[in-house]
Amino acid sequence: TYTVEHEVNIDSIKVKKFEGHTDLIDINDEVKIKMGYPGLAFFSEGLKIDTINESTETVAKCVSSIVIDEEVYTSADMSTEEIVEWLDGLTTEQYSKIMKFFETMPKLTHTIKLKNRNTGENFEVVLEGLADFF
Repeated sequence: TYTVEHEVNIDSIKVKKFEGHTDLIDINDEVKIKMGYPGLAFFSEGLKIDTINESTETVAKCVSSIVIDEEVYTSADMSTEEIVEWLDGLTTEQYSKIMKFFETMPKLTHTIKLKNRNTGENFEVVLEGLADFF
């Protein structure tokens, strides 16, 4: 294992977009959730979606509003704990619809081509997401 310093031209960094991505998630016929994208504060702490508890807290912080029939409940009017409690009532299938938002949201990506100085073999390192750039 070794470290390699490599300059990256910021103009060459692209945003990878996924077809079908949306920030408005249909939970069922009566309920929709409008999501907000995580800001830099999330990435300084690390976007935590590896365990159920971590992901529910992250999801709750990204909920912009919950629409039930004609009623709109904005996140500004609810505490994170209230949103977490509401999310805990979702089925696994409904919750997976929300997680798809995170899996398919646009992300920064850049591939670096390097040569292993021990073996002479070429290899690539893919930088992906804000965390890899800061």
